[in-house]
Amino acid sequence: MSGVWLTDEGEFFEFEAMLSRSEGVLLAIEQFENVTSTIPATAHQPGTGASFGYLARQVLQEARGAQSYEAIQSEGSIKQEGSK
Repeated sequence: MSGVWLTDEGEFFEFEAMLSRSEGVLLAIEQFENVTSTIPATAHQPGTGASFGYLARQVLQEARGAQSYEAIQSEGSIKQEGSK
């Protein structure tokens, strides 16, 4: 199984994991890498409108009943790209 994980802090991680077919038990995590800096997160991407990263963050905030991602980010509770 592989995919992209979005954290509550708005960071994206790519992962690859091996699961048993019969029981769905996690056997190994083969990759877990922070790819936040490679995923566009803009509301106005030329030619396509909102990017995947932007939409994913919006959905997460709406699902949590929180205010918009931009408001949370401006308050400092979401790390800026490249900060630690």
